[in-house]
Amino acid sequence: MVADTLRWIESRLVLDVRLNFFVAIHELTFMFDDEASLSTLLADAEIEPECQDFYNGLRLLFVAEHGDAPGSSTNGCSSYVNAVNDTIRKRIIEVAAAGLDIQARMNEVVIPPSTGNISFIALAAPGSKISGDLKTLLQVANSDAELVSKKTRRLDLAEDELCIFGARFHSIVASSSLRRKRFMLMQFHLQFFWFYIHQLQGAIERVQTSLATRRSTRETRDISSLAGALILRAQLLTSHRDALRTHLGADADGVYRLVQDQWSIDQGIQQLGHATAFLRDYFAQREAKLRIKASDRIGGLLLFISLLQLFGLISFWHDYLSLLSSDFTVQSPVADWLGGEANLKQLNLIFPALIAVIALVGLLLAYLRFRREP
Repeated sequence: MVADTLRWIESRLVLDVRLNFFVAIHELTFMFDDEASLSTLLADAEIEPECQDFYNGLRLLFVAEHGDAPGSSTNGCSSYVNAVNDTIRKRIIEVAAAGLDIQARMNEVVIPPSTGNISFIALAAPGSKISGDLKTLLQVANSDAELVSKKTRRLDLAEDELCIFGARFHSIVASSSLRRKRFMLMQFHLQFFWFYIHQLQGAIERVQTSLATRRSTRETRDISSLAGALILRAQLLTSHRDALRTHLGADADGVYRLVQDQWSIDQGIQQLGHATAFLRDYFAQREAKLRIKASDRIGGLLLFISLLQLFGLISFWHDYLSLLSSDFTVQSPVADWLGGEANLKQLNLIFPALIAVIALVGLLLAYLRFRREP
């Protein structure tokens, strides 16, 4: 019965160029002659032996539930999806090499298991409306299909529209084809937010762990570069969320709030903000310490140069003494100014000794400075 009602199937690969994030979308179109046919399917459908409902039956065909390699014959997906996934991975490799300058192999492009969400959008034929009984049946079927939580949330909208939101399954009753596209847009972006938030949270957690276990300055620089990219992407994700809420207008208080409350999207983005703020503060403090350390090194180098100049002055004074004759000493106006030849000789002995003491003290201070922690 399910195969007889399937009219169209299309798979697309979407790339968010700002976040370098790929999303695979599978769209299926079913046509039913009347509500009774759909009601029968929802009430009692066995697409696969492991599934007793229409929702999980379709999910089993399109979403791998365990960690086997995507595209393998043991991941549980249909042969169609496995073939499409192979094509998707090849296309990702081509785009990554040409547009992102990233070289990858087939086994490095991974479609994570259990990451697909299924949205069922019911659209009545022109001139007709979907009955309340069918809406109730959709809510029951959606709730019963959830494996982790049986709790779903329902939002009744204007013009007999309905949004039923669970964890892995979502059912929407749209009033027109235009509204159907709008619901699909909202659902796509909200699911994108949820998945990308979790990916960023995992990456930031790995960065923080690496910072705690780093063993070299070079490793820290590599972590800093990765952290900078994560901070930028978290900021772009926040801007994307704000732009979407502005675009949604009145629906932001309806569908967006419903999904947000269920998936904690705003809370997840807020947590990302706290995590990225910590990384910014950490690397800012580290940069400040590096600047202080560089300043100390420059100061030490200048001190060393000054000491060299002092030693040069001692050498100059030695040459002066070697050239000084007794007759010149007696006739020197400096001797007269100092009160006699004896005072001049004492100055000739004390001055180089004083310079040597200053130089030694300077060397000791430089040594202590270089031993000090940055």
